[in-house]
Amino acid sequence: TPFVICQWVYTPWWAFVLSFVQVFILWCLNFIAVEIENPFGDDANDIDAASMQEEMNRHLMMLLQPETQRIPSLVVRDDTSEKELTEEELHNLTFCRKSFSSTWDAMDAHCARTCRG
Repeated sequence: TPFVICQWVYTPWWAFVLSFVQVFILWCLNFIAVEIENPFGDDANDIDAASMQEEMNRHLMMLLQPETQRIPSLVVRDDTSEKELTEEELHNLTFCRKSFSSTWDAMDAHCARTCRG
């Protein structure tokens, strides 16, 4: 590094400064790489794997609770679209459990009827 820098600058002071900066940056990158190589240690800035595992277990246990086992249903909430729907369409969109694709197709058909006038 100092030999290359000597070819770029004419004073020893700038050669020292630029060589120092390059070497300092390379050593910083090396220390960062060493820290990234083992993130689950006992240092203050390391990742706490035990608490992460406990949190993951809490989330998985929450998924087993009865409240999370229900299937969501779609409900029409727009006042203008409720007035334009027939009773049968409103019942089908509100209370039936359908796939996303069939619900989307029904809404497209409704929009095509109402948008055309």
